[in-house]
Amino acid sequence: MSAPTANVLRDGRITTIPARETVVGDVLVFTDGDQVIADARLLEAVNLRVDEALLTGESVPASKQTLPIDDLEASLAERKNMVYKSCVVSGGRGSAVVVSIGMDTEIGKISHAVSAPKTEKTPLQKRMIYLAYALFFAAIILALVIFAVNKFNIDHNTILYAVSVSVAIIPEGLVAVVTVTMSAGIRRMSHKAAIVRKLHALELLGSVSNICSDKTGTITQGKMMVTHLWSHEQVYGVTGVGVIPEGKIYPLESPDSNPLQAAPTNTAEARDSLLIEALLCGCLASNASIQKDSDNVWFGNGDPTEVALISAAHKVGLKRHELMTKDQSPLELLQNMCPPAQTVAPEISKQNTQLLSILQQQTNTLPALQFLGELPFESQVKRMSSFYLFNVDASVVCPGGTGTAGSMNNNVSVVKMFTKGALETVLPLCSHIWQTNAADGTPKLEPMTEEMLSHLESVSLQFSAQGLRVLALASRICQQDEVTTFADKIQALPDFRADFEKDLHLLGLAGLLDPPRQQSGPAVALCHKAGITVHMATGDHPATATAISKLVGILPADSDMSQPLSAGEVSVPVAQLVMHAREFDAKTDEQIDALVELPRVLARCSPDTKVKLVKALHRRNRRVAMTGDGVNDAAALRAADVGIAMGLAGSDVTKQVAEIVLTDDNFNSIVVAIEEGRRIFANLTKFIVHLLSANVAETIALVVGLAFLGDDGRTVFPMSPIHVLWVNMVTSTPPALGLGLEKPSPHGMEVPPRPASQGLFTPEVLADIFVAGGIQGALTIAAYAIVLYGTPGATAFTSACNEEGASAEIVESCTEVYRARATCFTTLCILILIHAYNCRDARQSVFKSKLTDNRWLFWSFVFGIVTLFPIIYVPWFNVPVFQHKPISWEWGIVIAAAVIFEVLYELYKLYKRRIWFPEQPRKSRGQLQRRSAREIELNVPLPV
Repeated sequence: MSAPTANVLRDGRITTIPARETVVGDVLVFTDGDQVIADARLLEAVNLRVDEALLTGESVPASKQTLPIDDLEASLAERKNMVYKSCVVSGGRGSAVVVSIGMDTEIGKISHAVSAPKTEKTPLQKRMIYLAYALFFAAIILALVIFAVNKFNIDHNTILYAVSVSVAIIPEGLVAVVTVTMSAGIRRMSHKAAIVRKLHALELLGSVSNICSDKTGTITQGKMMVTHLWSHEQVYGVTGVGVIPEGKIYPLESPDSNPLQAAPTNTAEARDSLLIEALLCGCLASNASIQKDSDNVWFGNGDPTEVALISAAHKVGLKRHELMTKDQSPLELLQNMCPPAQTVAPEISKQNTQLLSILQQQTNTLPALQFLGELPFESQVKRMSSFYLFNVDASVVCPGGTGTAGSMNNNVSVVKMFTKGALETVLPLCSHIWQTNAADGTPKLEPMTEEMLSHLESVSLQFSAQGLRVLALASRICQQDEVTTFADKIQALPDFRADFEKDLHLLGLAGLLDPPRQQSGPAVALCHKAGITVHMATGDHPATATAISKLVGILPADSDMSQPLSAGEVSVPVAQLVMHAREFDAKTDEQIDALVELPRVLARCSPDTKVKLVKALHRRNRRVAMTGDGVNDAAALRAADVGIAMGLAGSDVTKQVAEIVLTDDNFNSIVVAIEEGRRIFANLTKFIVHLLSANVAETIALVVGLAFLGDDGRTVFPMSPIHVLWVNMVTSTPPALGLGLEKPSPHGMEVPPRPASQGLFTPEVLADIFVAGGIQGALTIAAYAIVLYGTPGATAFTSACNEEGASAEIVESCTEVYRARATCFTTLCILILIHAYNCRDARQSVFKSKLTDNRWLFWSFVFGIVTLFPIIYVPWFNVPVFQHKPISWEWGIVIAAAVIFEVLYELYKLYKRRIWFPEQPRKSRGQLQRRSAREIELNVPLPV
């Protein structure tokens, strides 16, 4: 029932067949709502529009035509005479001949590219495997050493001791700590709008050096917004966010002013009559609407451009749904649009005062506007017109109106046409333009001159340079003979379109933009600070992509300056950082590798372009995160190290391929995820240093302990097997979990990403492990030796002290051995617990950190200390289980060992700060936290 079907022309008749039976050469026939079931070349296209977001990522349906395209390198979005499999016809009708089916279609190629699963292990996985092998062989070697020391007289105690040493060298809690740390990271990221689908992405995020992001909906809001208006020689700025009908309209100094610049607080809102009329035109020449949902959130229905125009009209009180559904007097209508004189500029106040005086003569309530019909938007003419019946005076229809409208009597039915469209199609139809009378500030209608046309084109170019989409707004009042034949003519469209769209009066221009999200600018700035290069790969026009990239900081605002690379080595002209996808695709790999810097902005991107960019970055040993939403992005997400899909606008295929899914489609969430990835990897390093240094200390103590022989010539063990298990599982694992949950470093996003080739065990990490483990092991075995040989009146001891369940006589003779073991065990536990705080920062002194700001670590430390007392002093535990006895004066040795260890390790950190890493100045933790709170906060407006 749900299998796709196709309407094909066979034997001169249109036949419906299953999609799987379609072959190359079939002629498809489709209309509004049909799904295209193969790639096909158009033969006929009547107002045909196809939703190709699945392939191109563009949210606006593509208009199609049958004319040939000479450019053999045209991207998918530029192939207007083709339709593609799985795309949906959103309007019109057409027919096409099938040229590709199945896996040979564009979507089939994408499916093939993403079908092979990733099998390569991540660097962390590889190094953990290498670590497991290394520890395994080390354990075997140490077991052989123990057997050799005992001259291969292998008995139960020797085997048990060999197993203890093998257990000591293996961090049993490592897997658990890694899993808990990763899981906690996934949970935190889910609260920050990032859902992790594949665990290894957390590791890779920390080393991401390049982000390749789409523009629409990720860096931008994905919602068109009017940011500029031009009317009677004045440019206005429009503030607001997305479709929310809240904001100000205020005068700008020039057309190239920043459209996102906040309005000065001392600037009055613009409400002059000609501006109101222009906004009324944009509001009525549309089929869209805006409203609130059940959660009181504004959303738009209809074309994004029309939604933006309606939202702008709302900001001056023009609410389309009220105009169309309520009865209003002209006076009430104008008062909603034009504020009292004291709130506007003097020249505008003069206009409004004149209008109010005219309208006060009309006290009767007039019917609401009546919609009569429209000339729909067509791709060939790039404009639309709507017709409305007004039962008002001409001065209401055209505030301050003169000329054509001025000759009409009050309270007559007037048919008015509102037209909006591309400047190049509307401007030739305009015979007049509304201007302001310099003498008294009243509106006047003037003929359109060549000089004015040139000026309008200049304004349009300045708007376009900022990435704005420019629309012209015009209107005219239909004559009496047109009104009488209107009902008949409107049914004969489009044959009579030219009869109506003529002699228009230009009201103004509107500049629309899909504005950046408020968080995008600070997020990009934070990326630059962290040494991460941001690339924008979009299907938009180069001018639009360049303008948005400058607004958010991907490119510098001044196009004439040289842009320093993130590495700070050389400078590259900004012009070389923007490239059309056609130019990029035409380059060979060698030519791309020869570029000093890869382009920061790629416009008119195809799926292959994004994959080529990822591969080029990989050849430069960069770690890449790629965002995407459509099926066309799946191959690029597969090729990237970290694929990030959009949760709101993303397709199911993209989400299945991606490692991470963003629930808010926000670029800021990518940066937050990278920051979390860095935190997780930093914490991995911290607890691995802590766990492995404890294993090194245990191994040193147990191996050196082989030298302590009893009177029978056999080794007297410094620790029992249960001691080893307790240290590994109870003493070192909980603090390691605390280190895994450590808060992000305030300067974590102030350093460059680690190189892709850099593993977990860097020279510094290895040094930290062996220095800390060596000191701990030496102090532990020293404490054992001091108690064993330094106790006055010590009796002889033998290897019988190693036996479990020894008789009372043997236990009594082993008192010094048992006390020495308790001291050795306590010293090692205390040193491991103290070292957990040292591991919080590899270079900063432990005395500059707070004891309780990591609550899990603090309570793990307390738990480790408290649990020592029952196992040392409770008779049911100490001798029968742990083979040690209570200690008293030996606590002095434990405390001395702790002080010596901390002094030596602080000296080691000082050496690293002063000699090993002298180029990295350190700041107090308080300073870093205060600066982080100001600089890493991303929910702030875009900088001007």
